[in-house]
Amino acid sequence: MKEKTNMLNQNNANSIIKGTLKVSPNEWFYVTSAEFYPKDMKNVPLEWESTNPNILQINPNSGLAYAKKAGTETIYATHVGENEPIVFCTVTIEVNVQGNSFVKAHSMPSGNSIVSPTCSGDSDSSDITALGYSGTVFSFTRVGRRITLEKGLGAKNGTYDTYASLFRYELGTMKRIYASLSSIQKEAWMALRVTNFMQTVINLLSGVDSATRTLAESILAKKGIDLGDRIDATLIGLYEWYQAEQSAVSYFDLF
Repeated sequence: MKEKTNMLNQNNANSIIKGTLKVSPNEWFYVTSAEFYPKDMKNVPLEWESTNPNILQINPNSGLAYAKKAGTETIYATHVGENEPIVFCTVTIEVNVQGNSFVKAHSMPSGNSIVSPTCSGDSDSSDITALGYSGTVFSFTRVGRRITLEKGLGAKNGTYDTYASLFRYELGTMKRIYASLSSIQKEAWMALRVTNFMQTVINLLSGVDSATRTLAESILAKKGIDLGDRIDATLIGLYEWYQAEQSAVSYFDLF
């Protein structure tokens, strides 16, 4: 099933572009060739990343992607030299997919702000898209009192309530933490995430202790990543990011 994208009536450089894609293992593709991708964005230089290069690789400059094996991961892109993603594409890699199938896609202005009379600050009800610690894309969209919450490939629609407000708040936290990461901290996140580091220590992690730090440094050293004196701040940030995503998942389920 394909869904046409509503083309933006504003500068697409200030918009969030989202889509989903199904491909087969060993397939090469460009996100910019997708039906949902705005034509006037095709020549805009972006920096591309994959949440798990072991499953889905992408050239950071050209955007040429390669599906290595079955799984679901996210490709995202930022303007060159910036740190806030403007393109998100959730890619499902499975056997026997007949060519590229963009099953759902849409774009939305990131500057819209519809403030709830019951919320303030970062817990307001403006539209927001954020990347979770797991690499899952989360979104909150509001039109009047009608709300759409998205978690990866899943979506729920309803009226604005406490759970929607809390979901949106956690997305704000996730977006803030990701935007604060340096390039080497992003590398550390990817290296730790694919080893299930956070899930391994979550029951023991009341703070960053020496055992947690030693385990993280051991994993990162194998990847040639040295955070130096930023190791503690990085682990605390990743822990808060992980917790925010878990909370968002809970509020999504309760909505």
